[in-house]
Amino acid sequence: YPDRARMLAISVFGTCCNIITFQSTNGPYNPVDMISGEPGDSNDRTDITILHNGSCEEDTSGSGQGAPVCVQRTIAREIKQLEKLAKGRYGTVYKGEYKTQFVAVKKFHTKEEDSWKREVELYNTQSLAHTNILRFIAADNRDNGIATELWLVTDYHEYGSLFDFLTTHTLTEEMCINMAFSIVSGLHHLHQEIDGLVTKKRTIAHRDIKSKNILVTKDFQCCIADLGSVESELTPSAVAQMSTVGTVRYVAPEFLKLEVQNELFNPFMDLTKADIYSTALVLWELLNRTVGFFGADQDSLPEYQQPYDGMVQSEPTLPDMKVIVVDQRQRPPIPVILSPSSVNRLDVLVGIVTECWTEKPATRLKALRIKKDILPLLTVNDPLQSNR
Repeated sequence: YPDRARMLAISVFGTCCNIITFQSTNGPYNPVDMISGEPGDSNDRTDITILHNGSCEEDTSGSGQGAPVCVQRTIAREIKQLEKLAKGRYGTVYKGEYKTQFVAVKKFHTKEEDSWKREVELYNTQSLAHTNILRFIAADNRDNGIATELWLVTDYHEYGSLFDFLTTHTLTEEMCINMAFSIVSGLHHLHQEIDGLVTKKRTIAHRDIKSKNILVTKDFQCCIADLGSVESELTPSAVAQMSTVGTVRYVAPEFLKLEVQNELFNPFMDLTKADIYSTALVLWELLNRTVGFFGADQDSLPEYQQPYDGMVQSEPTLPDMKVIVVDQRQRPPIPVILSPSSVNRLDVLVGIVTECWTEKPATRLKALRIKKDILPLLTVNDPLQSNR
């Protein structure tokens, strides 16, 4: 039967060609592609995970609807939970032990599933690997018998947040400049758009920059954490949520006006400019705990203060902040006279801060410009010189 054999061979060849065409058109497998349901479909509960050791099980959404998804079933069972580290808007962070290393486990509230999805998807789809952005290890979910816990596993940093560190430590001039440079380097990576042949990344605004969302590493650099509020520029969701995102004390002037005066949001406003304002307040926090900022004597340094302490109540409202920041145009205090031994470098940093917390977003410096301005302040032997 030569004709039948010939026809079978042609059929097999055609099927192979279709498979090759499908693979080249759709690209390699990506776990994020397995998110089921349409955006905004509250009936579909889906799980986004990173595959670990190549093993997974199929599961369906909690509602019984939606396509099966590949769910990691290993890492949550292998992590030994230790003490609680912090509690925030989206969940609670624990110290954990995974095999031979300590990790941080952020457990999201079930109602904050969208934030968990957003953060995991960003780590999976965007090129966020950077020394000054908290390193992502894995994501998982776990049933504790009462509810489903949504886990985000990251590097653990024993010094904790910059807020915690500044509360108990003072800084040398060197430490202050190094920390400032590392923060701005991480922020620049978030804000930077990359459109390479291999690496692609859209511009990302953090939207909740504050000292509690920045961690201190063992070599006294900083890394930016808590990406649950991040947004790319000019998206409809960013417009809709702008009045509810961010920590009140760090909210930029333009958004204080938006909330209190009910002004129409300008959809062309660059969200990254609000990050720059918030970063200026963090840099002020660094300066305020640096020897030389108030004089040469370490004993003259005040206790740690949050931005606008003494100007507003401990838990200020948006109207409170608007009065101080917009109506009165006040900013955290900067001493008139700096130590002669420090005036050169710290004065440059002060100048950067004042250019970044201006009322008009368009006049604020960009992250790349700040990074370039701080770079010459680093010493020649500083390891951060390699992080250009």
